[in-house]
Amino acid sequence: MTISYCSGANSFTSNGQPRACAEHPHDERIPPQRPPARHPHAARIAGRVMEKRSLPAVLDSLAEIRRFVKEAADAARIEESRAYQLQLAVDEIATNIMLYGYKDAGASAVISIGGEMSDGALVITVEDQAPAFDPRTMQMPEAEDLARPLEERSIGGLGIFLAVQGVDRFDYRRANDANINIFEVRARHD
Repeated sequence: MTISYCSGANSFTSNGQPRACAEHPHDERIPPQRPPARHPHAARIAGRVMEKRSLPAVLDSLAEIRRFVKEAADAARIEESRAYQLQLAVDEIATNIMLYGYKDAGASAVISIGGEMSDGALVITVEDQAPAFDPRTMQMPEAEDLARPLEERSIGGLGIFLAVQGVDRFDYRRANDANINIFEVRARHD
């Protein structure tokens, strides 16, 4: 049996050391991140990669994706309103992957989510093996389109527009036959 590190509330022993657990075959495990700021033993996660989770690319996985983003944002001390915008952005892209990218893929389709805190920013990545699609190539609605009533607007593009607008940086790349969507939110220090 391979031993790696657990994540979550029971990740640390009473003296603050990482707790070992059995490795799950579908998850990539790394040493656990310190708990979010509300925990008495909290520490910044600057420069640390958070566990990457691979999930079935079905709508039922959206709750786990949202939970991952929330936990990452809490650990990175991202303001609640900005964390919510990040959750919405990731949710929109993940939903599009599931509904359109994998529309003919069946039960074997997988979506992966990971995160990293570096240089005062939380970076979330969403990866899939669907056909290549760069969301940035979608025509974004113009100001006059946004001012029209919903029933007069053309269908499509608004969700991606809102996702891109809800984060400090959105990027895309294609590597090793995978779509990699990158969301960045900078931590505010007022």
